[in-house]
Order: sequence, then structure tokens, then C-alpha cells
Amino acid sequence: MLTLPRGGFVNTHPSLRPYNRGTHYNFWALVEQAPFGVSMHFVDEGVDTGDLVAQLEIPYTWEDTGGSLRAKACDAMVQLFKETYPLLRSGKIDRAAQDLDRGTFHLANEIEAASEIQLDQSYSARKLLNLLRARTFPGYPSCWFSEDGAEYEVRVTVKRKTK
Repeated sequence: MLTLPRGGFVNTHPSLRPYNRGTHYNFWALVEQAPFGVSMHFVDEGVDTGDLVAQLEIPYTWEDTGGSLRAKACDAMVQLFKETYPLLRSGKIDRAAQDLDRGTFHLANEIEAASEIQLDQSYSARKLLNLLRARTFPGYPSCWFSEDGAEYEVRVTVKRKTK
């Protein structure tokens, strides 16, 4: 199927490749403090490994959550597509191979274990806050912990102080 279109298949992805290939890009960007953005790439036999066509970096702050990064990525993908579409139509697209050794890849089944807070484990404040805000996404599960047979969900809001 990949060989059917003359120019190849192009896909958009809500991550700044080669970082956060696979799933839950918004969660892993915050947890790993990886660069974030959106990418347009050619589809190949691998998972999110095709040559890059265009990218748009999205800065984030302490106030961002998994939910806000997803919203920013959706808006940025539309912008990136609008900017890149004329080049795609003309066939004058440059391709750049991804440096997969620099990037990260995550499977869907990794997020649940990564979202469990171990009450007796030591975390830096930075790591714990990044984990909590990464999983703060209304309508989706949050980080969690258990004690005495009960499970508790934790969400966090970070707001910049104003003077």
C-alpha cells in the first residue's frame, strides 16, 4: 500500500520528531522534559520513523498539562498543514531523515505503570510535578496511588504567581 501513491503517504503527528514517537506524546513530553511540537512526515514501514517534511516547535511552561499540550498540538498541526500543503501539491518537498537514536518511542501500554505514584518512593519535586501535570487531562485518567486497598486519583494545577 505504501508504494501506491507516486509521491508517498504523508502524515501529521503531534510530536516534535524524533521525540515521542508512538503514543501519548503529550504525557511523555512533560515527563521526560523533551522538546515538543508537531511534525509532518512520510509514512514508511516503521512506527513514526519516516522522513520529515516539516515541523513546528511548541514551547511549553510549568502551567501546561497533558491536556493543554494536546490542544496546542491540534492547533499547530492545522497551521503546519496549511503552510506545507502548497509545497506538497507542487512536489517540491525536502525530506530529512530522523535521527532515531536521539529520539524516544513509547507504546500505549507504558502509560499506566508510569502514572502510578509509589507512596514510599522518593521523587524529586520536579519529577513528581511533571508526572502529575502530564496526566492532568480532563476526561481522561490521572496519576494515581493506592493505600489500604483504595485507589486515589491526583490532578494538579500550576499557576504562575502575579505580583
